[in-house]
Amino acid sequence: MMPLLLLAAASADLDALDQAVARCDRTSVNPMFAGEELFGEKVRATLAEIGEPIDVVDVFRRPEQIPEHVEDLLAMNPRPKVVWFQLGVKNEDAARILEAAGILVVQNRCMLADHQRLGLGAPAHK
Repeated sequence: MMPLLLLAAASADLDALDQAVARCDRTSVNPMFAGEELFGEKVRATLAEIGEPIDVVDVFRRPEQIPEHVEDLLAMNPRPKVVWFQLGVKNEDAARILEAAGILVVQNRCMLADHQRLGLGAPAHK
């Protein structure tokens, strides 16, 4: 079974997304596209709307925008195992709150680069 990856601030522009996500089952969240379809799934408006276990929430937001999502991340039931802030995205205050709630936080890392560094091969597009 593939890991379930939730894309926060998902975009229909695949070039704008880290292509490592192509190997995962995906659920997308972006209030601007709520109700539309992306990757064959309905886009949700909030993280809290996801009612299934999520392995990784991959956050595509600027560092200063991260705090506005902490409450939504904590409202997820069940909570995600990991919250991943992409390369260039770091927010220590948000990370401390999420980690205190038992969520592993990865900051300032490129999922594609780590995917390739671990020798998992080139991501396949679905």
